[in-house]
Amino acid sequence: MIRRITTVMILVALLPLLLFSLPGGGGAEAQEEVSVSASMNAYYYSPGAQAYLDVDLELPDEVRDTTIRLDLLVYSSASTRSYLASFREGVSRSPSIRQSLELIYPGEEWTDKLYELDLSRLGLSAGVYPIETRVTKGGETLASDLNYLVIVNPEAGYPLNLTLLWMLDFLPATDAQGNDLDAGLAAACSSGPSETGFLYALTGVLERFPKVHTSIVLPFTTYKDLEVLAETAKEEGETEVEGEEEGIVGGDGAAEVKKSLDDMLQSGQVDLVPTSFALADLDLLISLGWQIDGVSDADRQLELGMQRAEAMGADGRGFISPLFHLSDPMLQLLHGNEMEPSVVDQETVQYSETGQALLEGTTLSQPINFINQDYLLLKAFMRDENLYDYLENTTQRDAAHMVQTIFAELAVLQRERPYDIRSSVISFPSNFVPSQEFLQELY
Repeated sequence: MIRRITTVMILVALLPLLLFSLPGGGGAEAQEEVSVSASMNAYYYSPGAQAYLDVDLELPDEVRDTTIRLDLLVYSSASTRSYLASFREGVSRSPSIRQSLELIYPGEEWTDKLYELDLSRLGLSAGVYPIETRVTKGGETLASDLNYLVIVNPEAGYPLNLTLLWMLDFLPATDAQGNDLDAGLAAACSSGPSETGFLYALTGVLERFPKVHTSIVLPFTTYKDLEVLAETAKEEGETEVEGEEEGIVGGDGAAEVKKSLDDMLQSGQVDLVPTSFALADLDLLISLGWQIDGVSDADRQLELGMQRAEAMGADGRGFISPLFHLSDPMLQLLHGNEMEPSVVDQETVQYSETGQALLEGTTLSQPINFINQDYLLLKAFMRDENLYDYLENTTQRDAAHMVQTIFAELAVLQRERPYDIRSSVISFPSNFVPSQEFLQELY
């Protein structure tokens, strides 16, 4: 059922690995030194297909004094997303399949290997299977790695309507007195050889994969900072990021980033969703009641944000609050300006008893109708809270594992009600700074 295939691939660099050690594992020293990372060579398979498990294993000489066992454990298919979450949290479960991959004898050479899995002979039909690759010695667990095997029947139901949403907000480079404040935007635009910045990598990937539906939230204040950075970098040749290693350039890619964004926004390849002018919290401004010349500050932030977004290429009347909230006063403000909330968070939906009922059981269908006390009706999508929380809090940094988790979550979502037309909005938290590898794998 499982056939070993030895590869000749040589890894130049290893990504940090998150090790999951189960109860009864070996001593602290062995857990620190032995590591295993295993990923399927595709993010999903058709039923009956041949699948391959790519295993990267590090075994220091001091633990090679006796036979090492490498096993694959397959757990029952996930029927709910809470099951996937409990698996990531380390809830102990009994595997439905336990298969020996290899016995590694003392002194035996070991390289990275692919193991062929016959899904039919393993009895695995369509489903989302948590898997564990475990390394043991004398019955003690030295290291293990958790991942997913996704088997999808393309004829079973309708595909998900998927949107990827990026919040591109950065602190200003300088304060009101002109003092240096933050170099985050400059670092994000870096095209230096040692490290490619997030924005530079993202715009490059978006240009290469125009068919993937992507939306961005780009406050006009951040856009102006990008414009200044691009002009400054052009004049000075390069802008160094304070605190970075020598040789890493900061704003040198800003001009390229700005041009790419301008081209994609004007052509409609990427959707620009308006937000408040300076990413201000409209709820807070409404509660403060600030006014200028008889016009509320909240109205001005909303109007200016919409005007600037339209100038940059926004099309439509959608709006996203910086915090994804939608209160009754904000709903009235949006309705008065002929705008609609595009994406809200789960807390907004849970605010009412009706919303709480909608969130019970399987993931709700979208969009959602919001009606306030004055019977104003607006519609909005709810961001995928499971994936938002995962991306915001994960310590995992291996791109393949992270993207596989996203595919597993979406596969369970589609399988909940396969014959409903359903949508999912994956919103990436502001503190989530993906690697170039992650972006390439995702798109």
